[in-house]
Amino acid sequence: MKLLIIKKRVEYNLVNTQRQLNLLDLKSNRFGYLPSLNAFASYSKNSIYDNFNFSTNGAQWYTTGLWGLKLTVPIFDGFAKDARIQQDKLTDMKTQNSLFSLENGVNFQVKQASLVYQSKYESLDIQKRNLKLSQEIARVTAIKYQQGVGTNLELVTAQADLKTAEINYFSALYDLSVAQIDLQKAKGTLY
Repeated sequence: MKLLIIKKRVEYNLVNTQRQLNLLDLKSNRFGYLPSLNAFASYSKNSIYDNFNFSTNGAQWYTTGLWGLKLTVPIFDGFAKDARIQQDKLTDMKTQNSLFSLENGVNFQVKQASLVYQSKYESLDIQKRNLKLSQEIARVTAIKYQQGVGTNLELVTAQADLKTAEINYFSALYDLSVAQIDLQKAKGTLY
């Protein structure tokens, strides 16, 4: 599952593409030790004039053609290719380390976001129960006040506590939504 999560992240695709490019660079530099054979050909017609005249009357044209092969065998390059190959290997190792670090970072982000989400969910549940309790207290206090058993101060305090409980509930609901978005972002499923 961890591999599926990391493959959904844009950063993984960037680092993975960079690694593939590094491997192609390495392969290209290794091919520098192989001999190469090139073919070439040329064909042309020329004419020689005594004066600058473009008329073709009586002009004699000379045909020229050339073809050949060129074989290049690398013998010694002053260790330049070897140095580039070693540098490409080090670059690939750095990219592998970046990929490993990214995997660890993503796993940490997912775990952290999961814990925060779970905490916010439990906090929402607590605030929901607190809201129900505050509603019940406000209801009972209102009945006591109507019956003449409770005071005005108790009623105002119960209503203020109810408003505070509502605000805390909506705040916990908002925090849960933010935690859910953070979890989706960490998993790479936020679209």
